[in-house]
Amino acid sequence: MSPMMYARKERVRAAKEVILAGASVDEAASRLGFKSPFHLSRIFTEIEGKPPIYFKKLSRRSFN
Repeated sequence: MSPMMYARKERVRAAKEVILAGASVDEAASRLGFKSPFHLSRIFTEIEGKPPIYFKKLSRRSFN
């Protein structure tokens, strides 16, 4: 795995944790230094196979 891919995976892992903790995708993108929420979504989907909104919905279910 290249250093760039490792860094991307770590940022996506951190974004997933932030989103599961209740943050919005916009907030996660801002906190983790992504260019935009769209950029986070594109990279996130590439690595996780599902968009960040999927995990946002999971976080809502776990709190209800």
